[in-house]
Formats: sequence, C-alpha cells, structure tokens
Amino acid sequence: MADTIFTNAKIFTSFDPIGHVEAMVVRDGRITALGKEGSMRSKAGKDAEVVDLKGRVILPGFIDAHMHLDNFGEYLNEIDLVGVSSITELQAKIRGSHGMMGWVIGHGWDEHRFKEHRMPTRMDIEEIEKERPVYLSRVDLHSAVLNTKAIDMLELKDRFHRSGDLEMSEGELTGVVREKAFEYVDRAIKEKCEEDQSCTMLIDALNEAARLGVTTVGFVSCSLGSLKFLERMRREGSLNVRVRAYLNADELDNFKGFENDDMLRVVGVKIFADGSLGTKTALLSFSYRDDPDNRGIEITGQAKMLELARKAEEKGLHIATHAIGDKALDNVIEVYRKLKGKHRIEHASLIRQDQMDELELISPMLVVQPHFIITDFWTLDRIGRSRAKMAYPFRTLLSRGLDMALSTDSPVEPLNPWETVYAAATRGRSEGTLLGQVTDDERLSVSKSIELYTEGSAKAVLDDEIGSLREGNMADFIVVGMDPMTLDFNELRNLKVLETYVKGRKIYSAE
Repeated sequence: MADTIFTNAKIFTSFDPIGHVEAMVVRDGRITALGKEGSMRSKAGKDAEVVDLKGRVILPGFIDAHMHLDNFGEYLNEIDLVGVSSITELQAKIRGSHGMMGWVIGHGWDEHRFKEHRMPTRMDIEEIEKERPVYLSRVDLHSAVLNTKAIDMLELKDRFHRSGDLEMSEGELTGVVREKAFEYVDRAIKEKCEEDQSCTMLIDALNEAARLGVTTVGFVSCSLGSLKFLERMRREGSLNVRVRAYLNADELDNFKGFENDDMLRVVGVKIFADGSLGTKTALLSFSYRDDPDNRGIEITGQAKMLELARKAEEKGLHIATHAIGDKALDNVIEVYRKLKGKHRIEHASLIRQDQMDELELISPMLVVQPHFIITDFWTLDRIGRSRAKMAYPFRTLLSRGLDMALSTDSPVEPLNPWETVYAAATRGRSEGTLLGQVTDDERLSVSKSIELYTEGSAKAVLDDEIGSLREGNMADFIVVGMDPMTLDFNELRNLKVLETYVKGRKIYSAE
C-alpha cells in the first residue's frame, strides 16, 4: 500500500507539554514519520498520496473507555426521553410510537427534571398504552418503569417478589424496577432482538461514534451475544471503530477465550459493587441526605467480588469494577489489595480523604465521567454540601499520581467527546451547578482533558498503540477546523469533527 502524507496541518503529538508538527506519513495503518512537510516528503515513497489539510487541526481519535455500545445502539433506534420535563411530556412521547419488536421502548428520563418531582409509574403509562408492553429506562441505566403488560410477560412478580428491586406502594407494584430486576429486564429485551437487528443497532452505534470522533470504544457489560455479533461484523468488514470489550461478570464461566486482533479484543470483565446515586442505590458509609433511612445497596459483596476477580485474572482478563458510593469503594479497595495485577475502578464518584492514601497504594486506573457533574445537578441533595469535596475530585486524584481516563457511560451521558471535555473544564459553571461552584478547584484544563481522553483512555483499555500520534502507533485521528485549546468554552462544546480516520483510512467525513 502506498504511503499517505497528511500535510499543511497542526498535528498534536502531545498535550503535557503541548507538542505539534505540520506533517505526518502513514503506511499500512501506522504512523511512520512526523515533522516538517519537506522532510516528510523525503521519508515517504515516491508514489505517496498527499492530503492537504489546508491548515486544519489533527488530534488523536478519542477513546471512550466506558460506554454501553449495545444500549447506545438501542437508544439511537428508540424513543428519546432525555431532557423530558414532565410525566405529561413523557406520555406524549410514547403516544403513537411505532415501537420495536412489538414493544414500546424508550430511554433517558430523569424524575429530577419532572415538574411532578416523582418517578413515573405503570399507571401513568397505562393512561396511554395498555395493549403493548412498555419499557422506559431511566437515564442512569439502573432503573426503569414498565407497564403491567410488560411486567406480566416477563413474570417479574414471581422472579423478584422478595428482592426489593420491584418498587411497591400500598402493597401494589408501581412498575419501577431497579438493579437486578432492571438488569434482567434489559437483558431479556436484548435477547428478543433478531441477530440482523442487533447487528444493525451496533453498526448504528459505531457509525455515530465515528461521526463524533471516537475511534475506540470500551464496551462495558458486553454480553457473549453482543460479542458474537461484533465478531460477525469483523468477519464481514463492517467494524469501522475499534472495540475493547469488558464482559458481564455473570457470563465469565461461559467465556472460553477469544481471537483478539487490533479491531476487536476482549480485554476484561465488568463487576458491579453498588448502584447509582440517581436511583439511591449507590452504597454509602452515611445516610442519604434526602432519604435518611437509606445507605444504598451492596450489589456484589467482597467475598463474591474476590471470587470473580480471581477467576478473571486466571483467564487473563482485566477487571473493571463499578463503584459510585464511598462504601462501595471501600469494598473494591479491600478486594484489589488481594489481587495480583492492577485493575480499573469505574466512576469512583465519591471518595473520602482517607481513601486517597489507599488508592495510592493499590494504584488502580480510575475511569471517570465528568458530565455526571452537570447532569446530576442534584448530587448535593443526596450527600449534603458538607461532603461536596468527596464528589469527582479529579485534580486531587491526579495530584496523587493516580492514572485516570475520561469516558461517558453513554447512553447515560452524551457520547460527544467535546461535551465531556467541556464538563471536565467547567464543572457546570455556565449551568450554575452548585456542586461545580463549590468544587471549582477540581476543574481540568482543556489540554489535560484531551490527554486523559486519548492517551489516558488507551492505558485504561490496555492498548499502547493507540491514543497518541507517535511513530509506530496506529493512525487513528480526527480532523477539526480549529485548535480546541484556543476556543472559549461554548465554542469548544460546539466544535465539529470534519473527518475521522482509523488505521489511516477515512471512516467519516462531514462533507
């Protein structure tokens, strides 16, 4: 294959310190040279193709180290409930929906945005839809609301009547399901999809990632079924974005190995230590300020977590453990002390000061989601203002020498990387977010945010050949019209990706 010279560009090779060059040579999907245009022409073959970028900017492709590829594909094909401001508006959204597989399916509602200030119920849904089963997942993917038709079809009363994961009011089901019951429902609906339909939704998700400048995704909670579909896509040549999969922990025993390559790899396993702040199931060492009798739930205790983690290590898999509450983090730290390798902690939303020293000792990779700070504007209602410094202390963690990667948890948060960089750099300053105001000293610079979203995230998915534009690395990069380090925050969040490349091949163009 002939060389390609990308020239007349500002090509970022590092972010701390900031470094850039004007030209780059790509051969067989890898970067072979970087520097001034004249020297690049002499290093490329005589038949090299020259791509004149007309002064535009090249950055490494973004790596979203923690997102739900299957849920994101579904989200692109179902009712969008993000930003809905009332139960009445939610009802209007589902009225007349064509549905999927005979179901009415939607995602993204948040009761904190409703003027009614409460969760929707099956009774609310049944004012609009009784005949078809309805499944509407909350924005955090830890709870959902179903109508009676869906509850009966999935036999939820029989399966979960003693678990506490079915919300009750005056002895009757409200239709709200949480945690284990939510996981069961979500998986049951995925299993109803035909293989072609599942592949189509995954392709939609990857194409949208390419459009947004994401060249690698860390697909967490990946089922063996989704892995099979991705393997088919790789075989058929429709896998345009790299996928690094973290399998569901409860499918670990059935995983018998996988043929990894540079486009598709099984990297690890995902374990849940607790739930979410939104659903009030994050495991805390103190009572919820707005629910004094509640300290959250322990989804996987230390003994089971250690058993799963050791089993994963025996299979050569990396461990990514979801821990939002500080008590859940205690459990993860205790387990990680007993493991051979260094592993990931997902979210790490609430960290006490005494836990900082413990984290330094075990040196995990922290995979965080800055946009939570803006979306979860009610965080201090949950934990109280006196504990604000516990929430998302990014700069403090970095000052301790801890490794960090940025991500979105999409579709929980927008997949658009510029929204995440904006959130890391502002902490909701323009939105008037109280948490951001009282923790303003934890804001990151734009350059540091991009570094953590590229090179930092490459480290999180255990791939040292992506995430930075250096000789020998894979040629995964994006083209934008302006230098993001020179933009004001509103310009930054609206920056558009013009082109996306994986292995030096253009996989998206805005033109």
